Amino acid sequence: MKDQRVECPVRIPSAKETGTYVNAFRVLHDHGSEWLLDFLLYSESVKSAVVVSRLRVQEEFLEAMKTRLEGTLDDISKTEGLAFIQPTGSLN
Repeated sequence: MKDQRVECPVRIPSAKETGTYVNAFRVLHDHGSEWLLDFLLYSESVKSAVVVSRLRVQEEFLEAMKTRLEGTLDDISKTEGLAFIQPTGSLN
């Protein structure tokens, strides 16, 4: 799937305006070409994570997400001078 940007209005329901805090995620194969993206709230003190949101996506969408995120992080690091640290370990 190509990273295709479309200009359109995006409505954000008031209950979702502030977002939900997450500090971890995982990608799980479900079946066929479908994958689950789990966004997690991980607690270091109890070594446990809670799924805050789960999304089901097609495999092609994962590649488009990767491309968009890499580009965005590159842009941020160039303009903001930020360094990104690669997380270690796995929550799978």
